[in-house]
Amino acid sequence: MVLELDDVHWADEATLDILRFLGRRLTGTRLLILAAFRSEEVSADHPLTVVMGELAASPGVIRMQLPTLSRNGVRQVLNDANSALDAGEVFQRTGGNPFYVTEVLAAGSDHVPATVRDAVLARVSRLSPAAREVAAAASVLGRPAEADFLTQVAAQKLSAVDECLGQGVLVADDEAIGFRHELARQAVEGSLSQAQRATAHSRALAGLLARGSADHRRLAHHAAGCGDRAAVAHHAPLAAARAARLARTARRPASCG
Repeated sequence: MVLELDDVHWADEATLDILRFLGRRLTGTRLLILAAFRSEEVSADHPLTVVMGELAASPGVIRMQLPTLSRNGVRQVLNDANSALDAGEVFQRTGGNPFYVTEVLAAGSDHVPATVRDAVLARVSRLSPAAREVAAAASVLGRPAEADFLTQVAAQKLSAVDECLGQGVLVADDEAIGFRHELARQAVEGSLSQAQRATAHSRALAGLLARGSADHRRLAHHAAGCGDRAAVAHHAPLAAARAARLARTARRPASCG
């Protein structure tokens, strides 16, 4: 007999009690339980985390982490559907998340699919107001940032960042914190009002200037986002000049020694 349970991260206490009971008594039975859940939905204090810990040493209990789709995997999905979407771009925006890939494929455009937007915003809505401000700030920054800079832009305490990480809304890569998928970032940013975005851009610009940043492209981006025309006029030409220098360097033929 095979018992399949999907979306166990949404399971009620009674269902989790059944998993506890059966998981400890699998030895010698002709029963296979397949319990699937989204790891990013299961935080350290989630009830399912406790159940998995209790069953970790039980004979016959195996935990498998399914990998995301590779770039080639995304390309294969698009090819099988005869889609004209660019596989590299879809992979970059979705991070290989199968749900995101299939929803982007179904939408057939560069817009954030409504299904993805609703799923992301539903998760964000379960955060505290302070943590939602951190998620909003991260979406406006557009790239992973250090925790102290993220709290500065969000005007919140570090505990709000920890909540976003604990709930899987944001992830940490080395010392930088940001969204797991570009589509998720776009969904959150798209839900913000113009005033919310402008405030976050203004704080980001001020924070970068205070840190002595020479990333004129990033400075010009945030200046434009908060409507600081003088800052745009200063940083945009410098960013363009640097981009031109890099382009010339890239075209320069390598010399033979």
